[in-house]
Amino acid sequence: HEEGPLLVLVLVPFAALAFRRGLILLIPLFVIGPLNEVEASVWDDLWKTRDQQAMEALEQGDSARASQLFEDKNWKGIANYRDKEFTSAAKNFRMNKTSWGKYNLGNALAKSGDFKEAISAYEESLKINPDNADALYNKRIIEQLIENQSNPEKNNSGNENKDEQQSQ
Repeated sequence: HEEGPLLVLVLVPFAALAFRRGLILLIPLFVIGPLNEVEASVWDDLWKTRDQQAMEALEQGDSARASQLFEDKNWKGIANYRDKEFTSAAKNFRMNKTSWGKYNLGNALAKSGDFKEAISAYEESLKINPDNADALYNKRIIEQLIENQSNPEKNNSGNENKDEQQSQ
């Protein structure tokens, strides 16, 4: 709902009176003002919501600022994830009960090193949407990673056999 045109209609009579009195010449001084560095201010809050400002910051690559501005938990989690704040991202994604939210939670937990919780999140995502191929793929990768960490001698012996075969 755009209400800008209505605002213009309300301001037209005042502009006409200001023009008649010569005050219209002072308006450019208020509009132009000092040209400082661009930053969030009350002026930005008048025209854009905090989420819109945060989206703009995220698109410009400023994910740290975006994570501070976002009010929406999902977008805040995305900004935290892009800022490599995986623990904070996981905290925000926990609120989302959708397959997508659980998938993102799993990714954030995996990046933060909490592999068992990540697998649990991927399983929850797959319960909600069994066709989520990305969650299934990531779950298998994390399971392989846990298996490789728990059996390092198996992996080393396999590598030694390959080295022996290559040297012969």
